[in-house]
Amino acid sequence: MSEQKPTPPVAPPSQDTTDIESESPPAFEEAEELVLDEKPRNVVAALLKQVRSGTDISRIGLPAFVLEPRSVTERLTDLMVFQHHIFTAIHTEDPFLRMIEIAAWFFSAWNPQHRGVNKPYNPKLGEFFRCFWDNNTGAPTQTPTDGPSEGPQLNRTFPDNSRTWYLSEQVSHHPPITALHLQNSENGMTLEGYIYLKTRFLGNSVVCMLPGDVRLRIPKNINEYKQRHAHPDQAPASTQFTHESLPYEEYVLELPSVYGRDVIFGTLWVEIAGPARITCQQTGLQTVFDFKSKSFMSSVKNRVEGVICKLTGDEKSDHAGKGEVQATLNGDWTSHLNCVDVRQIDSSLKLGGGAQVTIWDIKEPKAKKMVQRQNQQHPFESRNLWSGVTNALFAKDIDKAGEEKVALEEKGRLDSRERTAAGIGWRQRFFHYDKERQTYRLNYRTINTEELPPDQYYPKSVMDELTKHAAKKQKEEKKQSEKNAKNKAFPVPPPDCGTTKDYPRWVGPMPEITPYNCPDARDLMNPPPVGVFVEDGKDVDVVVTDYPPLPHQIADPWPQESLQHSHIDPENIPVSVTETPSNVPS
Repeated sequence: MSEQKPTPPVAPPSQDTTDIESESPPAFEEAEELVLDEKPRNVVAALLKQVRSGTDISRIGLPAFVLEPRSVTERLTDLMVFQHHIFTAIHTEDPFLRMIEIAAWFFSAWNPQHRGVNKPYNPKLGEFFRCFWDNNTGAPTQTPTDGPSEGPQLNRTFPDNSRTWYLSEQVSHHPPITALHLQNSENGMTLEGYIYLKTRFLGNSVVCMLPGDVRLRIPKNINEYKQRHAHPDQAPASTQFTHESLPYEEYVLELPSVYGRDVIFGTLWVEIAGPARITCQQTGLQTVFDFKSKSFMSSVKNRVEGVICKLTGDEKSDHAGKGEVQATLNGDWTSHLNCVDVRQIDSSLKLGGGAQVTIWDIKEPKAKKMVQRQNQQHPFESRNLWSGVTNALFAKDIDKAGEEKVALEEKGRLDSRERTAAGIGWRQRFFHYDKERQTYRLNYRTINTEELPPDQYYPKSVMDELTKHAAKKQKEEKKQSEKNAKNKAFPVPPPDCGTTKDYPRWVGPMPEITPYNCPDARDLMNPPPVGVFVEDGKDVDVVVTDYPPLPHQIADPWPQESLQHSHIDPENIPVSVTETPSNVPS
C-alpha cells in the first residue's frame, strides 16, 4: 500500500481534555450515578400497557426514566475495565495460572460500573461504538491479600503502553444482535464474536439472557507470537487447523443471565444469576461459575461459587463441571473473587501455598477508556446518535428524553419501510456473517485469523441445535415466500447475498487496521437484497455473508467517502476519558 493510507491515531503526550473548538463544552468525568424517577409506579404502568408473560422486551419501548445514559454497544466496554488480568495471563507460562487470570478478568466484567437500576439503550440498526485503552495503568504487584506468601504469586506488572482497540456494531435489530471486536496487536490478543440480547418479561421479573459466540484469543507463547508478528511472511501456509495446531489459546465464554427483580411489586433491583463457563480446549481446562440467585429465606445477594477443573472430553460432564477440580472459587460479583488451589501437589507449588487468595478486587486500578470528541464522531456512533436522549437524562428532563427516544425509534421504522419499498436490505458496516461457523467476524482482521474447521468450531450439542434452528428457519422462509407470492407482495430474492470463503490472510507486512481507519462496507459495496419476511412493512434483517476487499485490493488512497467520518489527524487527535453530551453539529 502507498504511504498515503490513513494512519492509526496516536495518543497525545498530554492527557489534556480541553476541546480544540472553543465553543464546545469541556469534557467531564462520566456520571457515577443517574437519579431515577422516584415513582416506580410510573414504570409499572408503562410496562403493564405493553407486556404479557413471555413477551419479548426487545420489541417494546420502556419509559425513558429507567434508561442508563449509554447504549449496549458501549456497555460491552465494561469487559476491559480490569484488562490487566488478560495481559498477566499472556505473560504467564503456567496454563493453570493463566486460567486463574482469565477467570478473574471474566468475573470482573460483571461488576456494575454505575449505581442504580438502569437499562442501557437498545442500539439502532447500524449503530456502532469505538474506543481504545492504553495499557499504562499498572496493577497490583502481588495478589491483593494478606494471606501467606508461600507458593507462586500472581505478578501483575505489565503496563507496556500497548493499545487495545474496541469496535462494536448493531448488526441486527430483529433479533437484537451486537457484534464486537477487541484487539491488542502488541500482545496478540483478540476478543470477538456477537451477543444476542434475548429478553423476557416473567411476571414480577425481567430476564436478559445473553446467548451468542464470544471468544478470547491469546498467544500460546508471547515470544513466539512477537517473532511471528514481526515476520508475517514466515507464517505457516496451512489453512487447516486443529485445537493443537492453532497458534493461540481460545477461551470460549458462556455468559450468565441478568435479572431485574420486583418490577411490579417491591423495590426494583438487579441480580446476575445462572451458570457461566470459560472453556479452553488447548489447555484442557475450564472454569465453571454458578451465580446464585437470592433465596426467599436469606438476605445474602450477589454470591458466586465456582471451580476450575479439567476437561473430560464428555460434553455432558464438562458442562456440569465434573472434571478433576484444580481450584475452587467464591466471592461477590460486586466486590471480589477468591480462589483456593486444591491441586494434589506439594503446597509449596500451589498458588498462595494452598490458602485462599483474592484474585480480583474492586479496588484494583481501572483502565481509562479513550473516545473521540463527540463533535467529530460519525452520526451513527452511539454517543452522537443518542445525544438528545442523553442530554435530557443528565438534565433530568424525563419528558424530553422520552420524546427524543420515540423520535429515534420512529426514524428507524421509517428507514426500514423505505428499504423494503426499494427492495434492498441492510448491509452491516464493519462485520459480516461467517455462515459456516454461524458467527460474526470483523471485515478486517490482522491477527488470530486462523480458524478451526466448521465441524470443530462448536461442541456437537451446539452444532445440532444450530442445525435444527437453521432447518426451522428455512421452513419458515419458504412458507412466508409462498404467502408473499399468493398475496402479490414485493418479489423476494434469496436473502443470502454472497458466499463465505476462508478468510484471506495477509502475506508481507500487515497494516494496522483500527476502528478509526477501517472502511465502511456500506461505502464500498452494493446493498444486499431485502429479506424474506416482508410483511406489514417489516423486514427481518438480512444476514450479510460477503465482505469488502482487503485494503491492498482497494485503490490507494482508500475512497474518501469511506473515511470522511473515520480519518483522524494523528498529530492532533482530541480524546478524553468521557464525553460531554452535546447535539450533533449541523
